[in-house]
Amino acid sequence: MLGHPVVYEDEEWRWMDSRESVTAAPRACVLCKVAPGPDGHDPCLGEIPGMTAACCGHGLQAGWTVTGDGAVTHLPLLTGDTPNHAGV
Repeated sequence: MLGHPVVYEDEEWRWMDSRESVTAAPRACVLCKVAPGPDGHDPCLGEIPGMTAACCGHGLQAGWTVTGDGAVTHLPLLTGDTPNHAGV
């Protein structure tokens, strides 16, 4: 999650290193160092109209978007050298 390893435990997602709840202790993206806002959107991409889910990949893998009808679009791998990458 946001480039940090997580584990599903006690019916919620937790950070693997601390076992804190990801909801109770939000973290910033490992790539751009920006935390998600209160709406929970990926901080690197923000809100994308027409998408039901999206992830930039946080420099670890290629990102993706999902539309309301379930269509998935794969994005290129973002790195710190990627132009216009938020916060980089």
